Amino acid sequence: MSQNYSLLSEVDTPVLPKLYVTVHPEGAAVVSTHPSRPSLNPHWNSNLTFSCSATSTITLRLYHATRFPLLRHDRLLGVCITRVEDLLNRCSSENTIALELKADSQVSGRVSVLLTTLEKAAQNAALEMQKNAKRLGRVPGAIIAVESVVGAGASAAQMNLAGALEQVISRVDFIVRIGDELSKVHPYARTAWNVLTSVYKAVKQQREADESVVELVQTLIHVYSFQEQAGFLLQKIKPLEDTLVKIAEETVECANFIQEYTDLGFSERTIQTTFLNKNEAKIEDHKKALSKLKEDFDRGLALQTTSSVNNLEQSRLLDTLDRFRYDASLRAECLDGTRVEILRKITDRLDSRSKPTNILWLSGVAGSGKSTIATSVSEHFRRLGRLGAFIFFTRNDEASSKPRVVLHNIVYGLAASNPRLRDAICTAISRDAALVTAPIRTQFEQLLQKPLVSVLPDVRDSEPIIIILDALDECSNESRKELVSLIANHFSTLPSIFCFFITSRPEAEFIASFRSGHHAEQFPLPLPSTGRDDDILLYIGDCMDHVWAKNPSLGDTLSKEDVIVQLADKSGGLFIWAATACKFIDAYNPEGKFKLLLDRDFAPESRLDGLYTTALQNAGPWNENDFQDQALRVLSAIVLGKAHLTQEAIDSLLGLKRGTSSRILEYLGCVVQRASDQTVRVLHASFTDYLTDRVRSGKFPWHLKFNMCGLENSHLLNHEIPDLPDRIERSLSPELRYASSYWSDHLLEGEHDDKMIQELGGFVQAHLLHWLEILSLRGQMNLARGMLEAAWSSVQVCKTTQAFF
Repeated sequence: MSQNYSLLSEVDTPVLPKLYVTVHPEGAAVVSTHPSRPSLNPHWNSNLTFSCSATSTITLRLYHATRFPLLRHDRLLGVCITRVEDLLNRCSSENTIALELKADSQVSGRVSVLLTTLEKAAQNAALEMQKNAKRLGRVPGAIIAVESVVGAGASAAQMNLAGALEQVISRVDFIVRIGDELSKVHPYARTAWNVLTSVYKAVKQQREADESVVELVQTLIHVYSFQEQAGFLLQKIKPLEDTLVKIAEETVECANFIQEYTDLGFSERTIQTTFLNKNEAKIEDHKKALSKLKEDFDRGLALQTTSSVNNLEQSRLLDTLDRFRYDASLRAECLDGTRVEILRKITDRLDSRSKPTNILWLSGVAGSGKSTIATSVSEHFRRLGRLGAFIFFTRNDEASSKPRVVLHNIVYGLAASNPRLRDAICTAISRDAALVTAPIRTQFEQLLQKPLVSVLPDVRDSEPIIIILDALDECSNESRKELVSLIANHFSTLPSIFCFFITSRPEAEFIASFRSGHHAEQFPLPLPSTGRDDDILLYIGDCMDHVWAKNPSLGDTLSKEDVIVQLADKSGGLFIWAATACKFIDAYNPEGKFKLLLDRDFAPESRLDGLYTTALQNAGPWNENDFQDQALRVLSAIVLGKAHLTQEAIDSLLGLKRGTSSRILEYLGCVVQRASDQTVRVLHASFTDYLTDRVRSGKFPWHLKFNMCGLENSHLLNHEIPDLPDRIERSLSPELRYASSYWSDHLLEGEHDDKMIQELGGFVQAHLLHWLEILSLRGQMNLARGMLEAAWSSVQVCKTTQAFF
């Protein structure tokens, strides 16, 4: 703040007055100008720095400095009271404004001021302190004698003060340099840095300073000692930002006090005993305030450090869980405006505190939109911060449906949703490191049931946490029975605040398990109706808007509204029919695709099969032998595969020329899709059902050779090879790893004839040891016996005697 002044009333003094202005910000220390030269129209051009909020009041007082400070007080000539934000608004153009000063309700003068924010004030303070430094370098002649008496002791104090200030400035400078990270602290730290720098320059020119001020600065050094601590991390200090703001504010107050204190020489302060006692008290108050803030900061930093260590240890413990990465990037939500009533009923039911069970089972026929609904429900609760886990299953992806993996994903998701629950789960793992590989019933009790019960008093009144398991019917046969038992018999016993939303087809196994004992409440999706479905109309309408935008000439021959209605009628209420049809149309020659679909009658009982047949027949040149052979083999790899493969892996696995599967899949975009990891998968499980009735898997090329990983010594044990995982990654391609793990599954599911047995015999005779080597390198020797037994059973089915077995 800068000021000048014009006097309106007569000043009762035989000589021209020395005037000064004091500024009293609400809740902050008083600052003041220097007394002006004797004048009735003084100009200070002073820059005063203080800290307060925009809503604070600020009082300006004009004083006449007395010539005899020991005999009388300075005379108050006028007062102005205003609000900081009002003053800032009036000074927004950075021009000075005039404020009226009043005495006894009468205008006694005007003071011109300019109020700016802390950043600008810091620059102003630095300039002002440079002026102070020059002024403090000159010693008043009236007190030279006194100063000569105390000069010897004052020099050492001055040096201590200079050194101490230098340390404080360097430490405050550290806060200024990281100001972008600590945005709330930065303005105060910048102001403190500027003021202290100016004081430091002034003190270097002054010959003495009081030991009490040195002690105050030493206290400041101690407060900022956190900057020197080993392992200082910004993420630790960030949560303590409020305490740092208070430290920076107190530093500004101390800096302003030191500035005012050093304006007078050592001898002058010694003569004015009252002044000295008053400032000794101020120094003590500042030291106490700084010490208290230092204690608060140290306590908070210790808590942050302890918390960081605990978090690292808990992360390590949770990493021992066998989790699966469920990639939902390809999963669609319900189109806005569709399934509104169904979604409302589901979310209301999951939110209800009076539900009969904590499991809600959404059942529906293939293609009715269960997975889309599940995704929408998951995103609803994710936005509310109440999604515990979202797990979904894909046919033939055995890794995602193992009961242990499902349980561990739920445990991990719930640990992330509640700190107390995280503590309880990590405590259980730390007590028994082998718990994560214990029988599934033990894991359920120790990792899920007991931790959930232990936090129940803290979360009883909270909103429910939702765990979603979608497409339970897509689990592998080996996993399904155990997983259904786990859900029905154990998940249903958990506290009701932890709710499970499960979707599947209404198969007999689920009906028997979930309905018996009232373990789950069933929510059946309405069967597809012969009437027109408004949600289907909205969905197809949205897709056709996109098709028409890409092909505006369609409007010349077709009515978009008629096409939408006819397609909706043919869908029979099946969303997957509508989705597949729209993908089929949104490709080459959409007008021709419309005609194919609209001219064909789709029987209600085989509506999807009819659509898939039409889509495949018109997807590519099936009359060409090369295309037919390659397309069937690529589809077989996608549909019958036990793990998802990339296009490159499919080409290599099937012995196709590089890029073949990519070209084939360009024709099949209406029934297959690419995930974010570039693996290929079917659009919907109903397409797998359709194809597995007609097409079986093809031939696998093994491309095996001895010492696949180039080991220098085949007599080394696997654990003695330090870079074995990297060698495996480099040497064993994805398709080779796939074939080595799953060839017996495809053998059992394929047709058994003499040709197949001959191929099997050639493999055993030439590559059995190579295959065992791969299993050994990958730690899968436990699979060997079961796979060989599967091969033997295939030979028995064919009633063929082979010497190799």
